[in-house]
Amino acid sequence: MRVESTLNSARSVRGIGQHAPAQVVPSRVSPLATNSALLFTSAVAGAGLGVLFWTLAARLYDLASVGLAGAAVSAATLVATFSNLGLSAVVVRYLPTAGSRDFRLRLTATVVPGLIAPAMVAGLAMWPAGQALLGDLGKQGEAAPALLVGMSMAMAIAFVQDSIFIARQKAGQVMLRSVAASMARLALLAPFARWGAVGLLGIFTIGALIMLALGAPAWNRPRSSLAAQPLAANEMAAYGLTNYFGGLLAQAPPMLYPILIATHVSHAAAGAFNFAWMPVALLMTLPPSIANVYLAQLVGPAGASTRRLDHTLRAIVVVMAVLATVIYAGMALIAPIWLPSGSDHVRAYLPLLLLGVVLFALVRMQAMLLAWRGQLRALLTLNALVALVAIGLPVLLLPRWGVIGLEVGWLLSQIAGVGAAMSFRRRDSRET
Repeated sequence: MRVESTLNSARSVRGIGQHAPAQVVPSRVSPLATNSALLFTSAVAGAGLGVLFWTLAARLYDLASVGLAGAAVSAATLVATFSNLGLSAVVVRYLPTAGSRDFRLRLTATVVPGLIAPAMVAGLAMWPAGQALLGDLGKQGEAAPALLVGMSMAMAIAFVQDSIFIARQKAGQVMLRSVAASMARLALLAPFARWGAVGLLGIFTIGALIMLALGAPAWNRPRSSLAAQPLAANEMAAYGLTNYFGGLLAQAPPMLYPILIATHVSHAAAGAFNFAWMPVALLMTLPPSIANVYLAQLVGPAGASTRRLDHTLRAIVVVMAVLATVIYAGMALIAPIWLPSGSDHVRAYLPLLLLGVVLFALVRMQAMLLAWRGQLRALLTLNALVALVAIGLPVLLLPRWGVIGLEVGWLLSQIAGVGAAMSFRRRDSRET
């Protein structure tokens, strides 16, 4: 959600949907490109430090603790994302021109997710897998559920802080906070090892609190060079909710997978899946970042943009395929060293995940193109199709085929997304 918010920042300069001409203000091109690059660098640095963190955790903690903690962190991320209600997108879009309502907008966008997050954690008990996860955490001690609530609240507010910095063209602050939190988590690994899964939850909660502390500059009121514009509540609500539901549909499935595996297979299998998913998640940050830079540099008529997109798509597919091959070869060699007890599982999980992420690049690029053009209904349709398949099929296949069945479901969801994207492209070609 954080990386894709840069798209909304680009559109705040260009205008939204049909309400503004499709052009880029020249003075904004360089800052947008720079901030997109900084966001990608932040994602790469965070993913790299995350790989190091879980590698060391697997040496200091048992694999079951790693799997349970990984599922809990995914649950906290899911809760924080659901609690946002699209307010991060609203901040990115409207904060630069909020004028005297700047503080009110930031305060509302910060307080609401923080208050909703605890209720969302309680709502996990209404979902069988969530109820099982909360039960497993309760067995670890009373502190574990409390840490899950605290982590969820801190992450929900931290996401809003990221959006404030993105809106202010200060993506360097996002990178600084992410790296600082990752370094703190690494430093706490050994001291917290005696507490197992609870220790890992404590580490992530502390990391989220560090991000909040370093986000204090988000409350400074900057000097804005943009003229203040009226904030229409209905327009902000429509824009925020559209981005909210679109973001949920795009991001929810990967957050659900560790929870499903931990509750339906085993904590150890969830731990091995976390290791297999980390390089995939790193690779998944590349398409949105490329799309953001691409959108920031777009000038000229729609036809020229479409031709550029075709060249960009071909290049991305080739680059993603090469990187996926390199990642598989590297992980096949490194997994026995990093994770001796689960290396066979990691090697078995990787091929389908890496194949799916190449197709994911095509789906995400098409989704961002739809958002840039203001085709929000088509965007929701695409994301809904992918999400329904990405959640429905794994739930059906997981009980019989285990983690491989879940991965097959995710791969088929990306294939369905590519098919839908091609359909939208053909329709657009006929209309133009």
